[in-house]
Amino acid sequence: MSMKRTLSVVFALVSACLALASAARADSWALPEPQKYYSPNKAYYLEVFPRKLESQLKYFEDKTEGREPAGSAKGLKDNYCKGAFYKRDGRGVYEKIWEGRLVNDVAPVGALVSDRGEHFVTFDNWHALGYGDDVVVIYDRRGNVVRKMSLEDIYGKNPTVRLPRSVSSIYWGTGDHIEEETQTLVLKVVAKWSGSFEDEPETKFVRVDLKTGAVAGDRPVAE
Repeated sequence: MSMKRTLSVVFALVSACLALASAARADSWALPEPQKYYSPNKAYYLEVFPRKLESQLKYFEDKTEGREPAGSAKGLKDNYCKGAFYKRDGRGVYEKIWEGRLVNDVAPVGALVSDRGEHFVTFDNWHALGYGDDVVVIYDRRGNVVRKMSLEDIYGKNPTVRLPRSVSSIYWGTGDHIEEETQTLVLKVVAKWSGSFEDEPETKFVRVDLKTGAVAGDRPVAE
């Protein structure tokens, strides 16, 4: 069984927004809230608790001035992005099997959880899709990082693919899923784009071993 992630900003919506405000290329992000991401069989879930921010404006101002952690709400102890991983027992009750810090600055934009509960994967960063060394992060069930991946890790050191962009983000792909049989993360990424937001990009698949984080290359994968 496969599970697909849904990004909070999908290409179609980005296209529409940028078509309406093509000169500004501006982005609008709501403040992040806690989210739960379930495995397809509902046996496991990851709960994400974002770093609490004073406001979106304060975050932007701090980023502009180089102040970190940007936009953090004042007076809060241990204010960072956290995660908690849960397993459903025989009674149908979820018990926490891990809780700790996630690598994201504020919060990931999406996540996948495997049916076996051996791994969970986070995608991108709030307000900055496609940037950083944690565009994709694979964790084991105890919260240990198997691998952090940047776009360079996904596309190679000298990518020739033009990717859709806005002021804050690079829209590199969506529709990723986990192949349970092989414990493989299948990334659906932009392979070719005309440069016009009226045209939908062509996509390809990049396969990543969940146990090692190794990129296995591209080959056709059933959607």
